[in-house]
Amino acid sequence: LGVASFIKYFADNKILIVTGKMDDTYFGPFKLLATKYQAEISQLPGFRYTAYEAYSLHYLEVDELSQRSKASKVKVLPAVIKSLVKDYDVVLFDLPPLKDRRDQYDIFLPILQTIDNVTLSVSLQQGRFSEVNELRQYFSSYKIPIKGSVFERPPAK
Repeated sequence: LGVASFIKYFADNKILIVTGKMDDTYFGPFKLLATKYQAEISQLPGFRYTAYEAYSLHYLEVDELSQRSKASKVKVLPAVIKSLVKDYDVVLFDLPPLKDRRDQYDIFLPILQTIDNVTLSVSLQQGRFSEVNELRQYFSSYKIPIKGSVFERPPAK
């Protein structure tokens, strides 16, 4: 959220955050404040999805894309992801833990195929070197370079 706010502050970009179920993520409180709307994928006329907008940022739940894609007669998820990248100035993927990505390979592979590079967000309180190394190996296996890390300081006591 900090990265999106920073980008939005310095340039009037149209920003999309693709996340898991908003209620189960950091973005849950924003869903309560957000305006829910229907949008259409520019490259796929008729492919509509539900998104949310709060504080000039747009949010899309991965499950929404997955359900709409499965309802389609053809595999459209790769085209949907590519179209979203074209429709927005910045698309940020709030990816779930590795275990969840491995369990839902059919959903996350198209996302991984569109990512040019990754910036890791790591909590100094919870992050462990072994977890960061596992993420590095994971993205490296898809030939996705890690361009940087954002470290979150633990809250003051």
